[in-house]
Amino acid sequence: MNRPALALLCLALALPARAADELSYFDLKAAPEAQMAAYVEVDGGARLKDVRRVVVPQFRVEFQTRAESSASDGRYLGGGSHASASSSAYVHLKGLDDALMQKITDRAYAAFVQDMTAKGIEVIGPDKLAAEPEYEPVLRVGKASGETLETKDSLSRFFAPAGGRVYALLRRTDKDRQGFGSGLATGFADMQKEIPKAELALAKKYGAPCLKVLLTVSPARVRASAAAAGGLIGAAVSLMSSTEIKPGLTVTEESRLVFRSAGHSENDFKMFGGKRFFGKKVRDFTEEGDSAVYLKQDVRVADAISAKGMEDTTSGLDKVGNALAPVLALTLGVSGKHTEYTIEADPALFERVAGEELAAANRMLIARFREASDGIGVEAAPAPAASAASSGESGMPTF
Repeated sequence: MNRPALALLCLALALPARAADELSYFDLKAAPEAQMAAYVEVDGGARLKDVRRVVVPQFRVEFQTRAESSASDGRYLGGGSHASASSSAYVHLKGLDDALMQKITDRAYAAFVQDMTAKGIEVIGPDKLAAEPEYEPVLRVGKASGETLETKDSLSRFFAPAGGRVYALLRRTDKDRQGFGSGLATGFADMQKEIPKAELALAKKYGAPCLKVLLTVSPARVRASAAAAGGLIGAAVSLMSSTEIKPGLTVTEESRLVFRSAGHSENDFKMFGGKRFFGKKVRDFTEEGDSAVYLKQDVRVADAISAKGMEDTTSGLDKVGNALAPVLALTLGVSGKHTEYTIEADPALFERVAGEELAAANRMLIARFREASDGIGVEAAPAPAASAASSGESGMPTF
C-alpha cells in the first residue's frame, strides 16, 4: 500500500464525522407571537418608527420543488499525489401543481393583509397599484406567477397573488444561492434599474415605504460538506464527504419583509452581502431596501405533508458509487457521495400545513414590524445628514 493510502487508512477512519445540529421544530399550535423572539430579527428598525402605511409592489412565495446542496474540496499532497472529496444531496418535492401553489399564495396574501390591518397598518397592494403609472415597470419587467429558477440550492417556482408580479428573484449579493445560470438571470433581469426606480416613485407618491414580502417554502433543509485535509508531503490526513438532511416542511430563513423608503438608493448594496464569516451568513438587505424584518432561523414543522414520508430514491449506480467511496478514498485519494430523496406530497395535507406555516411566519414578522413602528427594541434613527459610517450603513459585515 502506498504512503497516501496508508495515511488515509490510519487517519481518515479515526476522525469522527461532524455531529448534526439538533433538530428544532416550530409549534403550529402555539401563538406565533409567543415564539417570535427565537425566530425574528430586525435591521434598520429605527426607520420604521411611526409607519402606519405600506405600499406592497411584490408579495411572493417561492416554492422549492427540489432542495439541494453540494460541496467539494481538494488538496495537492506533493510528489504528484492529489486528494479530493465531494458530496451532494437532492430532496425532490412532487405532487404539486400550479393551481395549488397559486391558491396557497392567494390565501397567504389575504391573511397578510388581514393581519396587517388588524395591527393598524394600511396596505396598498398590487391590486390597488395596477392602474398607477409608477407601477407600470413592475408589470412590464416582472414575471407572472409560475416563474422557474434553478439556484445553487434549489429548483424553485415563484408565485404572486392573482394579478401580481415576481421580480428580483435572488439578491445579487446572495452567494449561497447564486449559481451560474441564476446569476445571469438576476444580473440581466432589470439592467436599467426600472423596478427600483418604480419602488422609489411609489414610496414618494404615497408617502410610505415600499414593502416587499418575500417568503420561501422548502420540503427540507439540506447541507453537504466535504473536506480533503493535507498533511506531510505525500500523505493525506483525512477525506470527508457527508450530508445532513433536516426533514420537515420549512419556511426558510431567506423569508423576510424588506422596506425601501423614498430616500433609499436604487443601487445600494454591501460588498460582503450574502457571504459567510466563521460559518455565519451576513444578512445584508441593502440591495433591496433600507430596513428589514427577517427570519433568523428556519421555521420548520413536524406536521406530515405526505402519506409516504420521505423515500430514498438514489439511483442504483449512485448507491454503488457511495458504497465504493471508502475504497476509492483509500486507493485513489478520491471520496464522492450523492444521495436523492423524494417526497410525494398529499395536496390536501400540503395545502393545510403550508398555509398554516406561512401564516405563522407572517404573523411573527408582522408583530416584530409593529413593535419597530412603535419604537420598541430599535435604536434611535440616524440624523438625516449622517455619513454612511455614522448611520451604520458601512460596507463591513454585520452579524
